Order: sequence, then C-alpha cells, then structure tokens
Amino acid sequence: MSLTQELLGILRQGKAAFGLAVGIVSQIEGQDYRVVAIDSDYEEFRVGDAYELGDTYCLDVALKRRVS
Repeated sequence: MSLTQELLGILRQGKAAFGLAVGIVSQIEGQDYRVVAIDSDYEEFRVGDAYELGDTYCLDVALKRRVS
C-alpha cells in the first residue's frame, strides 16, 4: 500500500469517527501551508493547494505547537 493510500485510509477513519466533512494532512514551512493529502466532501480543496498559514485554521495549532 502506498503512503497516499495509507493517509487516505487514516483520514477517512478520522472523518467517520469525528463526524467531519474534511480530513487534511498538511505541510507547514514558515508561513506556507500546503495540502499533502485530503479526503473531503467538498471539491474546492485539492492535494497541492497552497495557502498563507495565517489564512488557515492551522495557524493556532502551529503557534501553540499542540492541538487544543
């Protein structure tokens, strides 16, 4: 099984467990946020999409260096 397939499986399980519409694995470098893997009910997000970190919900996690 490829890494991509493994990530998609994990994302699907997480979405189901938490009742979410989107599961994302991202990479953050400095202020750049890039989608590495995604399982989404919405079509506007795709692997390879890039955003400014400050425009994402992940900014808080990145600043605190923890989830919560």
